[in-house]
Amino acid sequence: MTEVFDKAWRENRAYLVDLAFRMLRDIGEAEDVVQVAYSQLLQTGADAIEDPRAWLTVVTSRLCLNRIQSAQRRRERSADPDVLAQAFADPRTAIADPADRITLDDRVRLALLVMLERLSPAERVAFVMHDVFGT
Repeated sequence: MTEVFDKAWRENRAYLVDLAFRMLRDIGEAEDVVQVAYSQLLQTGADAIEDPRAWLTVVTSRLCLNRIQSAQRRRERSADPDVLAQAFADPRTAIADPADRITLDDRVRLALLVMLERLSPAERVAFVMHDVFGT
């Protein structure tokens, strides 16, 4: 069992942290969720699972969904509308300077976060899973 667990840890941890971070938008929470998923893998028994990566992906997604729903019940919000308004002050400006490109990338990232925040938890999971698997 230890060998299967160690292999699953080495091969899938970075992928799972990335998946959880895309859903939760917080690296600390993403790390926590992945730790919980791996602890559940230990409790279940890694040898009893046919595809540890798929199992961990499902468990991590469900744990993220639970955290998102819990945060919504507590009415937590991650993006400030005033910040969003400032970020998109003049979207028609030409990109001549590489620093402007970085600023534009930050604006797009912020817009994506706002869009993800407006989705229901189930829609967010579906969107991220679609993005991860590219189907």
